[in-house]
Amino acid sequence: MKKNFLILIGLGKNQNKLLKHINLKKFKLIGVDRFLPNNIKDKLYYFVRSSIYDKKKVIKIFKKLFLNNSVSSILYRSSGPSILTAFELENFFNIKRIDKNLAYSILSKSYFYKILKNNKISALKSETSKKYENVRKKENLVIKPDAPIKGKKFIYYSGLNKVKKKYFLQAKKNSFNSKVNLSNYIEGRDISTFYLVNNYKKKIKKISHIEEINKFDKNGSIYSFGICSPVSGIKTSKLIKKEIIDKKIINLFKTYYGIISITSKISKNNIIPYEINIGLSGDRFADNIYPSISRNSLYNIDLNMSLFKQITKVDIIKNKFCGYFMNKKINKSSIFYKLVEKKLWNHIL
Repeated sequence: MKKNFLILIGLGKNQNKLLKHINLKKFKLIGVDRFLPNNIKDKLYYFVRSSIYDKKKVIKIFKKLFLNNSVSSILYRSSGPSILTAFELENFFNIKRIDKNLAYSILSKSYFYKILKNNKISALKSETSKKYENVRKKENLVIKPDAPIKGKKFIYYSGLNKVKKKYFLQAKKNSFNSKVNLSNYIEGRDISTFYLVNNYKKKIKKISHIEEINKFDKNGSIYSFGICSPVSGIKTSKLIKKEIIDKKIINLFKTYYGIISITSKISKNNIIPYEINIGLSGDRFADNIYPSISRNSLYNIDLNMSLFKQITKVDIIKNKFCGYFMNKKINKSSIFYKLVEKKLWNHIL
């Protein structure tokens, strides 16, 4: 049977942007979600009504469809619990792309830490707890959902105070595994690096470094001020060192191909990885930043690898900058970082 079926996990507005870049004459699209948006009904060959988090139900439905070996690829954008559904579907259709360690490293920050620790890669040390009583007296902790359901939500810093129970419970409620992740606060900058990877051919190509501007307010809640690329004010040698560490991490997942990103905290003395994602999970980077600094589409780059295992040229415009600060687009690095320095810190690493 010809492999001309694609499975799209999630039919929200971000996932739907992929449809503009898929040749629907060549591929038949099967969508999975709880609701079917009216604007894409005529684009789907078949609709599977299910929560994208309910992997058992999704697999049960696909077993009845008898697609056998006709599925070419599983497409997804989410970095949340739906990655487990993608992993199970790839196993079912014998697509060797996401392995178990990668899927659970994306889902759970504590799992990712254990993978890095077991492979002797320095990382942001973390532990988990389901009970507030185990952590209430501790200080200087960053608490967050271990397996976030809703992106960067319910992240708090206790400072020199005891962990507030309401913050702990909110983080637990937004965690798919009902665990709260606990780590020490580290001063530094949050740098994510996107790569195009074909581990079958041992090729890893950097797309871009990006910086997320995050800060905790006086109440301990995190606030994201913006994002930009390329990164300024960090020595090239330090970014190269980050790339070396990132490639060691990527090489742990032998079968993966596609876009992957590693996020690290960069301080004066250390580079500390703490998060991994795959695909077009960085919505603002894919939809706002990359189109402003490049001559081609990140969607096409991702699809060419996902569907055909082809590495597309990453056509970054030299010295082109794009940033969003307080939701305002800024096209000059100097202006962007002056705003950052004024708002957040008095020094640049």
